[in-house]
Amino acid sequence: MEIAARKLADTAPMVRRSRAGSLRFDGRSRTARRVKELAAGYIAQLGGGDVDAATLAAVKKAAELVVVAEKLRGRALRGESIDLSEMVKVQGVADRAVRALGIKPGKPVLPSLAEHLARCVAERAGERSSGPT
Repeated sequence: MEIAARKLADTAPMVRRSRAGSLRFDGRSRTARRVKELAAGYIAQLGGGDVDAATLAAVKKAAELVVVAEKLRGRALRGESIDLSEMVKVQGVADRAVRALGIKPGKPVLPSLAEHLARCVAERAGERSSGPT
């Protein structure tokens, strides 16, 4: 229990307790912003739009695990002492969580033809309305 309290104290600036008593990330921290960035990217790769609660939970979990793996890798690259087996396990869990979403690595997200044409029309309309200055 004492170790858990010490770990919580180390992360106090980026963690807070919600009304329900569970721990939550402070949305302004670098870690929370990275989780949100990854989650938004995963949702976009899944087709964007509305996703159900189960998918949203899986996306959030995958993003959080990837961030934890990134932080461990960063610590190792800075020369800090870490447990390499822990890093490998966390990276494996993060990779499996992302694969469970059905996202293929390196697969670019391209807009549909309708989205592309709508963007082109909007850009041209914006150019016409601003006119030459």
